[in-house]
Amino acid sequence: LNDVWNLFVFPSIDWTPKGERVKNIIKSMNLREENVIFIDDNVSNINEVKFFSPQIMSATPELITKIGEELYLVNEKYAKNLINLRKTMEKRKEKC
Repeated sequence: LNDVWNLFVFPSIDWTPKGERVKNIIKSMNLREENVIFIDDNVSNINEVKFFSPQIMSATPELITKIGEELYLVNEKYAKNLINLRKTMEKRKEKC
């Protein structure tokens, strides 16, 4: 589980509505919706997020491996560099 957790960038786990929270994370990190994947096991949450961020990619947890393969994240060096960059951005955001 720790290996998978390290692949997530800007994780946000709580019980508040997800739609606006995800939209705010995207905005605060200067990302584009179409470059973000929202993963949730509840289709209602996915639909809510897509309402607030129509261009976001979404999936249920059982598709994580397939998404990784389709997005060429099997290239570990590229994936790790990208994740490290985003983690650095996340740490900078936390300091603000």
